Amino acid sequence: MKARTEVIVQLKSLIVTAPEQVRAEYRDLTTSRLITRLTGSRARVGDDEVASRTRTALKRLAGRYQQLDEEITGHDAALVQLVD
Repeated sequence: MKARTEVIVQLKSLIVTAPEQVRAEYRDLTTSRLITRLTGSRARVGDDEVASRTRTALKRLAGRYQQLDEEITGHDAALVQLVD
């Protein structure tokens, strides 16, 4: 869980420091909507190099969040089986 929380902190920090066009797109989203939007995002025509690389980093972090979330869900299911 700690790793997943750290990914969220990294995502939010990157959004705060992102170029304005990127920041405006993602800053007001809830965590679940942010992850959904970022994992489905694609490169944008017209982005400069900084915005493009920022979007790539955000997408990768969102993917990492999803992987960690799936891992946590699997561990939770295994724990339920152990205690039931």
